[in-house]
Amino acid sequence: PQYQLSQHTILIIEDNPISADILKKVVESMNQTPIYADNGYEALTMLKHTSVDLILLDIMMPGIDGYEVLEAIKQEPAYSNIPIIIVSALGRAEDRIKGLQLGGYDYISKPFQFE
Repeated sequence: PQYQLSQHTILIIEDNPISADILKKVVESMNQTPIYADNGYEALTMLKHTSVDLILLDIMMPGIDGYEVLEAIKQEPAYSNIPIIIVSALGRAEDRIKGLQLGGYDYISKPFQFE
């Protein structure tokens, strides 16, 4: 039997337009709805006005980095339960551990495979 995935809104927080485009295509290929913020400030503002089911979060961004965004999200009761998957070029064990300790659900290293 085939299963139909329900439609979910996935917030992509990524400052690199090429990486953001790849992530958007991955989300769309799964019949989900991507929305996009190119920095942490924009993402935090969007969360105040938009309901999302999952966040894909880059770490290295100008302004506030992904760790700071992750901390801000987890401290806000209105959206602290949204699962956050970190998608980052930082591949050291310390980077992964820090992201997971701050409340990240998973950590995917860039470059990532579309499949």
